[in-house]
Amino acid sequence: TYKLDAYSSRGKFMWRHDMGWSIEAGTWYSPYMIFDIDQDGKAEVYAKGGEGDPREMDGHVMRGPEYLLKLDPLTGKILKKQDWITREGYESYNYWCRNFLTVAYLNGKDPSLIMQRGTYTVIKTVALDKDLKPVWKWQSTGEYQKYKGQGGHAIMKDDVDGDGKDEVVVGTFALDDNG
Repeated sequence: TYKLDAYSSRGKFMWRHDMGWSIEAGTWYSPYMIFDIDQDGKAEVYAKGGEGDPREMDGHVMRGPEYLLKLDPLTGKILKKQDWITREGYESYNYWCRNFLTVAYLNGKDPSLIMQRGTYTVIKTVALDKDLKPVWKWQSTGEYQKYKGQGGHAIMKDDVDGDGKDEVVVGTFALDDNG
């Protein structure tokens, strides 16, 4: 199973969080981010997780619930669990299995956690505040259909337009700080 281990700055083992059989190992399948989003002075661990044993014989996870987990930095215990971006609207596993996390300063001063699913067809992106409540949501459907499939194998942030607020860079395009 996929496991996250934490060590102190002196190299002392602190905790292990076993992700179980509901998550595949790899940056696309099970992204994690370590950052002090809630600004309490300790960097929390954010990760994509699931539950149960929905793994197929080939190792893929095709079904079952998926969550954004917030882990306590000192113990590894789950502090918060909420739904991950849904698989709905994707053609197949190869299109929904690409998942990403990053941090952006959308208002120029406070960190936001950015979740994304998809690169090759539909792309769904959600910006979350320090309480993990949505700030905005965006997807490459409807009026944004022309951006479908323009994602990359990473999600980044930068103040592209120089306004003091980060944009979210998704492959060949960028989402403004307001989504």
